[in-house]
Order: sequence, then structure tokens, then C-alpha cells
Amino acid sequence: MIVIGRESLLAVLLLCAAAAAATAQSASNVRATYNIYDPAAHNWDLIATGVTNTATGAQATVRIVDQCSNGGLDLDQGVFNQLDTNGQGFANGYLIVDYQFVNCGD
Repeated sequence: MIVIGRESLLAVLLLCAAAAAATAQSASNVRATYNIYDPAAHNWDLIATGVTNTATGAQATVRIVDQCSNGGLDLDQGVFNQLDTNGQGFANGYLIVDYQFVNCGD
């Protein structure tokens, strides 16, 4: 899942959730890791989700591009870094976030 900013179409999100959680409108205390997805190279345009780092309150709007079975979010590295305002996510290898589906306005 990637988050660069609400205005950016580069904001792409991989929502990794179990089948039951895939239909949820929001979730709290979700483990978020990162990967390099290079969203600029893809034309992903799916459901928007607001993601909040529970430790710092940093927020970003992202796009869901896939569903995974690990029950968490797999953020693009740029989005992960944007949310990791205190560096603890990088140190731990993950963030704890809340997310909620939002209207991206497009």
C-alpha cells in the first residue's frame, strides 16, 4: 500500500486482509510493513483508504491495489516513510496503523 498524499495519483495501497476483513469499512491497530511497488509505473485506480500512524497521528490517503492474506497493510516505501514521522516504524520494521475507506473525490 502506498501513500504519498491525497492529491497524488501515486498513492496506491495494498490492503492485506483476510477475506472477512476485506469487506470492513475500517480497522484499528493493523500491522503495516513496506515494499517497493513503484506506483508511477502502474495505472492503479481503486478504492481510497485513509491510513493513520497510531503512534504519531501522521495521515495519508492511499489506494488499494490488492488483497493479501497476512491481515495487514503492505505500504509502498514512500508512503511508509511519510507515515513514519518518528523513525520507529523503520526501526521496528513495521508501523501500527488505523485505516478507514474514504471518498477520494474522483
